[in-house]
Amino acid sequence: MKLEKNILALLLLLVAFYFYSIFFLPGAKIVFYIKPLFIPLFLLYTILKNGFVFPKSYLFFVLFFYCGELLMLYSDHSNLLLQLALVFYALFYFALINLSVPLLSGAHFKKIINGLTAVVILLNAFFLFLIVYIMFETTTDTITNFIAILN
Repeated sequence: MKLEKNILALLLLLVAFYFYSIFFLPGAKIVFYIKPLFIPLFLLYTILKNGFVFPKSYLFFVLFFYCGELLMLYSDHSNLLLQLALVFYALFYFALINLSVPLLSGAHFKKIINGLTAVVILLNAFFLFLIVYIMFETTTDTITNFIAILN
C-alpha cells in the first residue's frame, strides 16, 4: 500500500516537473529524460493497485506504444529511428484494434449511426486526406511515407 502511494506521488511529481520544465525552462533537455518514465511508472502503479488483471493484448498495446514514444523522442537525428518509431506505432494501432474488437461487438455499440456521427466521420476523413496530401508533398522518403500512411 505504501509503495503504490509512493509511486503515485513520484508520478505526479514527474508530471508537475514535466509541465514546469516545458513552460518555465524552454529548450531544457530534461523533458526528453522525464517523458519515457511516465508509462512504466503508471503501469507499475496500476499493477500494484489492481493486481495483474490485464489481457496479454493490453501489454502488447502498452509495449508498442512505449517503444514508439521512446524512439520518437530520439528520432531527430536518425531517419531509421523515425521509421522504427512509426513501425511501432503501426503495431500499436493493430494491438488497439485487437483490444477494441471484442468491445465493439457488444450489444451497447449496435446502434444506428445518426447524422451527427456521419458528419464527424466525414470531417475526420477529410482532415486525414489533407494530412496525407501534405505529407506526400513535403516528404520525399517513400518508406517513411508508407509507414506513416499505414499509421
